[in-house]
Amino acid sequence: MRSFDDFPIATEMDIFSDRLLAAPVNGGFAMDGHWVWCGSAIRGDDGRYHLFASVWSQSLPFWPCWVTNSRIVRASADQPQGPYVFEETVLPARDPSFWDGRMTHNPSIHRASDGTYLLFYTGSTYDAPVPTAEDPGQWGDARAALARANQRVGLATAPSINGPWQRR
Repeated sequence: MRSFDDFPIATEMDIFSDRLLAAPVNGGFAMDGHWVWCGSAIRGDDGRYHLFASVWSQSLPFWPCWVTNSRIVRASADQPQGPYVFEETVLPARDPSFWDGRMTHNPSIHRASDGTYLLFYTGSTYDAPVPTAEDPGQWGDARAALARANQRVGLATAPSINGPWQRR
């Protein structure tokens, strides 16, 4: 049986850390009045960078409302570090009869060998009123418990970074 000592510590991190630069002050992505979470970026055919992220209103608490009210948006920038500008809501809430009818979150964007864009995400639904600023829920909220229990992984595809996106 091998021991921990059989695996030497890699020194490549020292080289990698020498390449790190300071984060730009005006980079990244923000949406006024919204929590922004779980970004995933890709370079499009237009040479621009496209960031897919989860957003939900800051009028709602971070928890539990990420699991009840989140949706996926796309933003674009000329450089990978941003600044990114909002373009569109890609996967909004829809009828609660769909498995992802109330929430989409955790986008991960990829491209297939045939050029199709693949957007993996988590989604959920629940048969209860959607949390609002007047009734946001709290720890132990039944809506959040249902949304957590009903989470699934989904796939949306598009021929272009601009869509149209089709949930599979």
